[in-house]
Amino acid sequence: MDLATKYARKPVWPARREACCLLVIDMQQFFGETSASVAAPVRACVEACRRAGVRVAFTQHGHEDTARDGGMLAEFWSELVVRGTPGWRLVDGVAPGGDEQVFHKKTYSAFCGTQLQERLREWGVDTLILAGVLTNCCIETTARDAFCRGFRVVVVPDATATSDRELHAASLAGMAFSVAYLVPVRELQHFADA
Repeated sequence: MDLATKYARKPVWPARREACCLLVIDMQQFFGETSASVAAPVRACVEACRRAGVRVAFTQHGHEDTARDGGMLAEFWSELVVRGTPGWRLVDGVAPGGDEQVFHKKTYSAFCGTQLQERLREWGVDTLILAGVLTNCCIETTARDAFCRGFRVVVVPDATATSDRELHAASLAGMAFSVAYLVPVRELQHFADA
């Protein structure tokens, strides 16, 4: 038994689908094969949530000037996502629809320096569903931050990825142990279509 399975809990879904929001995190060209590897399952999540009336929102990571706004990421990583470059663009087929909001961020947490928490509260959301990349960086940091802010957190493990399988597995196990329900794509589709 893997650790994520060992620590997984049965999800507690809200009574109303409108209390949920799928947040698609950083599905950008910059992350190359990692984004590409989960593009189809992320699309499946987006489509299921749209069909069910579950709100869908996106994050897009990017810096104007990495020397000025890169913060600790600039110290830690040799290359960062720069706004307006090809790497900053969302991958094909995973894009916001008409009124779906994109939260532009400059660090791992989707809450830091954005209006995400305010919008979720305005929308009446108490359950945040996470899909996208990178599992051990932006997904996990956002999950922990959301939990600490009082949101129920659901992570879709087969619609998240990182550059290393061991990091992916360790991150999922850590989240399952402490802050998130792990719900595979097929289970999310079942909830959305019920």
